[in-house]
Amino acid sequence: MLSYKDLRKRALIFDFVAIAVAAAVLYVGQSFDVPVWVPILGVLIAVAALVMALKFSFAAHKLSREEYEKYERANKQRHVDNEEDSDV
Repeated sequence: MLSYKDLRKRALIFDFVAIAVAAAVLYVGQSFDVPVWVPILGVLIAVAALVMALKFSFAAHKLSREEYEKYERANKQRHVDNEEDSDV
């Protein structure tokens, strides 16, 4: 399983890939006479990169939420243990 930092890093990389591909497709489509399938392929690659970025971003968010809930449970348990020790 990847860590939170690794997931966020991969999401950011895929975001930049999507932006770079979209910019390249716009430039090539406007500046050169290219077949129709080239911009379509570029758009599909950019959309796939965005989907992967969202996937990694949601996984990082889920992992962060789970770690926070685990921290909260441990903190509550520590608080309950301290109250039991002070009662004795």
